[in-house]
Amino acid sequence: MSDLKILIACPTLDLDPNPQKWLASLLVVVQDLRRANIEMGFMFPYRQEIRKADNAIFKTGIVNKYTHVLRMDDDIWGVRPGDVMKLIEADKDFISGVMYIRGFPYSRCAFNKIDKSLTLQQTEKLGGTLLTELDGDGVQPCDLTAFPFTLFKVSMIKQFTYPFFDPKDDASPDTAFCQKCLDKGIQPHVHMDIMVNHREVTPWNRLFLFNSRARELLATKQLDPTSKMYKILSEMFGEDGMKDLYQLKRGDANG
Repeated sequence: MSDLKILIACPTLDLDPNPQKWLASLLVVVQDLRRANIEMGFMFPYRQEIRKADNAIFKTGIVNKYTHVLRMDDDIWGVRPGDVMKLIEADKDFISGVMYIRGFPYSRCAFNKIDKSLTLQQTEKLGGTLLTELDGDGVQPCDLTAFPFTLFKVSMIKQFTYPFFDPKDDASPDTAFCQKCLDKGIQPHVHMDIMVNHREVTPWNRLFLFNSRARELLATKQLDPTSKMYKILSEMFGEDGMKDLYQLKRGDANG
């Protein structure tokens, strides 16, 4: 793997009040790459607008002749030894580890569109109800993933014109870029065996957070009774949130 040259890049936005957790994961990555004799560089855009930072990261990857960009967020942690090597060994144009979003319904950031005729931007405007979470193990293709711990081949990035992330696109950067990939026939992937923590949300507490928040929303009548979310949650937890109180129930992107 000595022919690889990886740019480790993280927009530093101070998203997590404890940067030591992210830093520990960065050091795990560095140790893995050093053991594999892989050349690496670093880039940490400081408090820039996210699209501006990501455009600069991708441009740096091209100009400085890196083979890959490893894009990290500064509010993820828990990267384990060997995780970055799994991304490399998958040998995909674009592959991400898996995290859960930090707010309700704490969905796994690995989705497929239910209606393939819609763009990801359209599904985002509809509130994500037309996305379904991926499940399973190993490397899987997907329509949409986030970029918390993501490896991009620079050869893939070169297929796009600058700006790679359009400041005028009002969709989230992850959504917009995944759609650009799909439009070009580039398949995003996720590695379901690589799970990272997202601030306080971990793969181990996500269901507890989902259940407690869903019951609170119902008990305090914070949901529109005519909404799809209310219908799904009230069937699961009862109209007052007390149904099967001591049972842990699974939720996904559709509630």
